[in-house]
Amino acid sequence: MKSVPDVALVGAMKAGTTTLANIMSGHPRLAVANANQPGTIRKEPGYFSRDDRYAKGPDWYESHFAHALDGQLTVDASTCYSRSRQFPHAMHRLHRANRRAKLIYILRHPVERTYSHYLQYARQAYFRGDNVLTIGEYLQEDATVIAASFYDDEIQHVLRHFGPDSLLCLRFEDLQTKPRVVLERISRHLDIEPFQLDESMPSLNSHDKSIERLAESEAMNRLLKSPLAQAIKPLLPELLRRHARNSFRRLVVGNQVGRRATKDIQGHASPLDSETRHLLHEVLDPHTLRLGDILQWDVSNWTLNTNPGGEADPLVESSTVR
Repeated sequence: MKSVPDVALVGAMKAGTTTLANIMSGHPRLAVANANQPGTIRKEPGYFSRDDRYAKGPDWYESHFAHALDGQLTVDASTCYSRSRQFPHAMHRLHRANRRAKLIYILRHPVERTYSHYLQYARQAYFRGDNVLTIGEYLQEDATVIAASFYDDEIQHVLRHFGPDSLLCLRFEDLQTKPRVVLERISRHLDIEPFQLDESMPSLNSHDKSIERLAESEAMNRLLKSPLAQAIKPLLPELLRRHARNSFRRLVVGNQVGRRATKDIQGHASPLDSETRHLLHEVLDPHTLRLGDILQWDVSNWTLNTNPGGEADPLVESSTVR
C-alpha cells in the first residue's frame, strides 16, 4: 500500500473536525479513516499519538483505510496530533510515515475551544456519576487541555517537521459561516476537484443550520449514489425512505445527545462567566497574539486587546503558512 495518510486533519479538538470529516467523506477523491463503519465516522485512529496503537504497527493502521479506492487520498482526522505537550512524538511519526502528507488545522476561538473541552469532560463525569470539577480544578489537573489552545506552539511544532506549504490553517468561524469558501481552499490545498454541493441549498449564513445542511448534502449525495442505495430504493415505501433519510441526517449532523447533556449538567459545571473568560484570556492571549504574527491573521476578536498587526483577511491571503 502507498504511504498513508495522504491528508491529516490534525485538530483542533472541539473545533469542527467531525463536521469537516463528514463533509470530506462525501468527496469521491477522499477516503476518511473508517468512514465505512456503521453508526458513525470513526475518524480518529490516533495511531501516531498513542503508543499502544502505534505498537500495533502499520498493517493495523492501514486497515483503517481498507475501503479506499484507487486514486483516493486517505484522510486521518485525529485531533490528538495537534496536542504536542501530551503526544510529543505524534508529528515526528506522522512525518516518518509520509513526509509529503498535507495537513489541515482548524482553529477555534481559544477561550471557547478550551471551555468546550471542559464541557465535554463535565458531561462525561456527570453521566458517570463522578464529582464534576470546576474549570479551574480541571485545568490544574490536566494542563494539556489549555495547552491545546496554544496554537502558536502547535504550529511551530508542526513546522519543525513539515514545510509551510504542507499546512493549511482555517478558522472554525469561517467553517460555520462561509463553508463554501473554506471547502474551496481545502480543494486547492489538496489539489482535488471542488466539492459538489446541492445547488438548491440556500445561502449559507445561519451558523449551525448552514453547516448541517452542507454536511448532509455532501454525505447524502455519496449515500444515494452508492450501488446499495440504487438497488434497494425501488423496494422501500416512501415512509421507510423518509425514516432512513431522517436517520441518516441524525447520523451526519447530530449532536442531540450532547445538546441535551449540556442542559442536564447546568448547575454542576462551571459557567463561562466574565471572570472565568477574563482569566482564560490572560493565559491564552499572549499565544493568540503570536499566532496572529505567524499567520498574519487579525485575531483581535479572539483577544481582550486588539492585535496591532495582521489586518489581512485570512480568506483572501495565501492558504498556507508563510
